[in-house]
Formats: sequence, structure tokens, C-alpha cells
Amino acid sequence: MFYLQVSDTFPNPWRNEHLCLRILRIRRVKCDETKPNCNKCVSTGRKCDGYESPFRPFVTEPLGRNMGQQGVMEQVEFLPAEVEIFSRLFSTKTMFDVKLGCEEESKQVLRASLTQAPLRSAIASLKLLRQDLESSFSSLPSFPWRPEGSRQGLQHYIQAMTGLAETLSLPDRTRVPSTLLCCETFISIEQVRGDYGAMVQHILRGLEIMHEYGARPCLTREGRLAPAYSGPLPLIDVFVLKLFLAPCLFKEKPTPVGEDGERLLSLDAGTADTCHHQPLDTKKRKQLGSLATETLVFLNDVRHLKSIQEAVQLLPKKAHLLQSLDEWLFDLNRLQTHPGSTEKEPLAVLFMRVFQQLLRIFLLYALSSSSDLNSPVAIEKGQLLKLAGMVSTRVQAYNAVWRGVENG
Repeated sequence: MFYLQVSDTFPNPWRNEHLCLRILRIRRVKCDETKPNCNKCVSTGRKCDGYESPFRPFVTEPLGRNMGQQGVMEQVEFLPAEVEIFSRLFSTKTMFDVKLGCEEESKQVLRASLTQAPLRSAIASLKLLRQDLESSFSSLPSFPWRPEGSRQGLQHYIQAMTGLAETLSLPDRTRVPSTLLCCETFISIEQVRGDYGAMVQHILRGLEIMHEYGARPCLTREGRLAPAYSGPLPLIDVFVLKLFLAPCLFKEKPTPVGEDGERLLSLDAGTADTCHHQPLDTKKRKQLGSLATETLVFLNDVRHLKSIQEAVQLLPKKAHLLQSLDEWLFDLNRLQTHPGSTEKEPLAVLFMRVFQQLLRIFLLYALSSSSDLNSPVAIEKGQLLKLAGMVSTRVQAYNAVWRGVENG
């Protein structure tokens, strides 16, 4: 065990780079730094992200000594640009100009970070690791990969988890919202790191906390409607649904070829006859996306329940969604040429399997009391962790080869 010193100020890994320069660097276009708007952005019809640093410094001393945490969070407002820019860090999909729709989650995290040291450390980790990821995949000499950024990011991550563990050891319900916001940030950190097994563990832990403290109303075994937590809690399942529902515009880099002419590794590695993945990917992704959207609507309906009658009316909808997810998985397995060969499937199909399993778990938690969940959810969690482990192995192996090609 080693001690990590807490910095007095919030670290800003992009302090010497304006946002337009960083975004164009990801697109592999040189910013001409024309003001007020970059000509490169204007000529291609893009919105120029500007030249001001998007992040203000955060201090470890909470603002307003005589104000409560909630008072600070309610009075501090962040600029729309700050909120939008920080929300991009939630998913690596935003490296390809994808919109997540996570502005509300971004506001919640930024506000809570003013008073919660573990969350400030988590944000610092996410920013550093994201910068490290972007630089490692850039071929521009002016944007070199610096491994020290990754090391610093991991140090902040350890610091955040240590602080969160201390927070969870205290019987203080007022810390539940910031704990869930830490979970959201940890989920994004693990996506950047490519460790989907750890990402899923954070999702599951967040769901457990949500359920334990009643983020939504639920039905008890006695047939009563247990009310939700007195104040609105961050919703891990909604956050994760937004990340998965955002379109994936990743374009695979040409696969490296060995001396014998054989492909070394492919992101969608798998035997060509495992399943007919090109048409299957598109069709099944659309079907799963539709089910995910219906699940979002259902979870929102559960959140706003007012009576036991309304809750009972939602039960058939829950059963229908679970059955539809089972049918989706059955069809996917039926289309496989070699049943049981999940490890050889394209990565896109594995990601869909993970998403389907997450949707099932989200629905199982909805409206259910803790005593009804132990056995069925435990089985679902085990299957999800196994799938996430497969994804992690494939993604990390691919990233290692990609970095080797870039640095070679």
C-alpha cells in the first residue's frame, strides 16, 4: 500500500491546449487558430469549439464555509460549454463526434465535485486517462503519447476509490448521490481503460446502491408500494443506457499483417462462418436499440409512480420487455453457424450480448424488492461478468497491437 498526496487544485491536463486544437487533433486536421472561429471548422460546416479553456480550476476546500453541500450545488452554475465538454468524457464514442445526451449527468458530477474530494479525484483520473487514450491513437508528431499521463490517471483513480471506500464506511445517507456519481465516473474510466469487466462491476455496484436506497418506488412482498428516496438520486441504469444507445462510429484501422501474410489481429476477430455478422449486426442492433428505448420509457414510468394501481399496471410491460429480450437472444443464437462459439464472435456481437444482459438486469431490478432478487439477479450477473471479460480481453489485445503499430 502506498500513500497518494492530494493536490490542492484540480489538475487540468489540457491546461495548455484550447479545445478547438484538441478536437481537430482527434480528427487529424491542423487547427489554423484563426479567431474568432477556426477556418478549418467553418469551411467544413462544423461548430468551432473555441479557444478558451473549458475547465475552471476546482479547489479542495469546499466553497462557502457556512453553506451546506446542497446549498453549494444548487447555487453554482456551469456554462453550457463546460457541461457539454465534460459530458464528452463519459464515453470514448465522443472521439468520433457522437452526442451522448448526458448533459444532466455532467451537471450533477460537476456540482458534486465542488464538495466531494473522491469525485474530484475521479474526474482528474478520467481526464488524464482520456487524454492518454487520445494521444496513444494519434499519429501526429505534435500529439505524442506520454505514459506518465496514464500513471497519474491511475493514481487519481486509486485515490478516488480509497476516498469512496471511506465514505461508504460512514452511515450517512446524504452521501448516496455523490457515491452514485462516483460510480458513473468510474464506469467511464474503465471504458477508457478498456476493462469492461471492471466497468460492469461498477455498474452492478451502482445498481445495488440504487436499489438499497430506493432510487425508484418498488412493490413489496406484502403488495404495498414502497416510496422512492426522499431526494432524486442519480440513475446508473439510465446513464448506462445512454452510453450504449449512442451510435458507434468507430472505423477499424487496417489490420496489421505478419511476414507470412496472415492477419495478426482484428477488432472483429472471429471465424468468418461463426455467424453472418454484417447483416446480422445491423438488424439485431436496431432491434436491441428499440428494446433499450422502450426500457428507458418504462424506467421513467416507474420513477413517477404514485399509486399501487399504477405499479400493477406496469407489471405486464416489464414481463413483455423481458420476454422480448429473451426472444432477441434466441434469434441471435439461432443465426450462429456454430452454436456455443461465443468467444469467436465479432466484437460488435459480443457488445450486443453485454447490452442485452444489462437490459435484463435493469428490468429485473425495476419494481422488485430486495428479497425477490437474490437468486435470479445473481445468475444474470454471473453471465454478464463472463461476457464482459471476453470483451475486455479482445479490446485490450487489439489496443496493444494498435499501439505497437503506431509506435513501430
